[in-house]
Amino acid sequence: MDSINNKQLVRSFLKVFFKDSEQLRMLCVPSVKLHFRGGLLADGIEELVKFGQQQNKCFPDIEFNVQHVIAERDAAAVRLTQSGHHRHLWNGISAQGYAFEVDEMVFFEIKDHRIVQIWPMLDLELKRAQLT
Repeated sequence: MDSINNKQLVRSFLKVFFKDSEQLRMLCVPSVKLHFRGGLLADGIEELVKFGQQQNKCFPDIEFNVQHVIAERDAAAVRLTQSGHHRHLWNGISAQGYAFEVDEMVFFEIKDHRIVQIWPMLDLELKRAQLT
């Protein structure tokens, strides 16, 4: 049963991540951590909300098309395609309205039906190349 609930939890997270900060707060623990490339992008729910809002400003139509979710005990893994259009300055790249699409994997640690840690992995260089 927990694996089914965890699958639903991470799918819900991906639906609201950049779009609904109140739902995001309900899905994650206050001390949630977002890791990326060996660093920490967000340490706590307020930093995660701020990161999501910044990304939504850059890519307001972003979609996470989930292909596969695996969940077991306190962990879940998702394979997805991230796509959208560039509408605001992002990582030093001026918005030209270009579309992008990249494959992504996201790993989650879950405790008591809430997300504790997140590790996304995507080809950031490919995303950058599609936006220039």
